[in-house]
Amino acid sequence: MTSDSLEGSMASAINTDGIAGQNKSSWNYQPLLPIEGVPVFVWPPRPVAAIKYLLSRAYLFSVVMPFGLFALITWAYLQPAITRCATFEFSWIAQMYLRNLMLFVLIVGGLHLYFFTFKRQGKQLKFSGQALGRDDRKFFARDQVWDNVFWSCVSGVTLWTAYEVFFMWSYANELLPFYLDWREHPVWFVLILFAIPFWDSIHFYFIHRLLHWKP
Repeated sequence: MTSDSLEGSMASAINTDGIAGQNKSSWNYQPLLPIEGVPVFVWPPRPVAAIKYLLSRAYLFSVVMPFGLFALITWAYLQPAITRCATFEFSWIAQMYLRNLMLFVLIVGGLHLYFFTFKRQGKQLKFSGQALGRDDRKFFARDQVWDNVFWSCVSGVTLWTAYEVFFMWSYANELLPFYLDWREHPVWFVLILFAIPFWDSIHFYFIHRLLHWKP
């Protein structure tokens, strides 16, 4: 991705607030343009710079290491045994749903408390200066926070769990390959492990392009 395309896309994003229809003067924080892209997604390729970035503390300790640690703990201590998932049963499905709900409340609720309830960062790096909506009938219970809580827990956690239930049931019945044992396939294991953040970014990018596509 070139610097010109980055500048154009970011300028388009910050010139108009897609929700409130505000111009850029109403934004609380405006980054300097052009925003420098990470050396992984540049052309021509910069392999040395890309490797340095992928091994940097800024990258590894932003989301990769914390999310990886959460995944390991969840799989080791909070995931139902694969043998239980061969048939659909309320017990293991409920276990996964309640676990996902608790993780959601812990992580997302904790971030909400930090940024919005206790305002530990104030408005530093906060793009929109607007407060969360209240007494607005477009929100569930006329409150943006409760609207977010309702749809995230009722819809988001439910769909998240449904996907996971389907895959665990498929693994248990050998309808999908279960996993790569790192002792048998060390190269593929490491490559796929490092590819997960890229797959996450690609998925996020294309899904949001579709969500914001006018037609």
